[in-house]
Amino acid sequence: RDTRAELSSKDRQLDVARRMLVKVNAEKTNLEVAAENDRAAFRKLEARLSLNKEGPELQAKLIKYKHRVTELKQALEDAEARLQLAEEANLVQSREVHVLKGAL
Repeated sequence: RDTRAELSSKDRQLDVARRMLVKVNAEKTNLEVAAENDRAAFRKLEARLSLNKEGPELQAKLIKYKHRVTELKQALEDAEARLQLAEEANLVQSREVHVLKGAL
């Protein structure tokens, strides 16, 4: 009974870990898309700035987008680190469930 209860608990933990993996992967994808959009806007502004040397407003926007790209890169790195931790936890829980199933 204790083994079955522990297995049930581990199965629930594994399910939670899998849902977290899906969530973190979605967040990572969203961050990648946002970063790419900002990089595209950055390139567009940079091109416009090269055509118009007297564009302090464009220069300010360019600086803003550079900062935003940096923030998004950091957020993406953080999401990738969380994803790695979640994958490792998922692997450990999968192994525990496998061992418990083998014990039954």
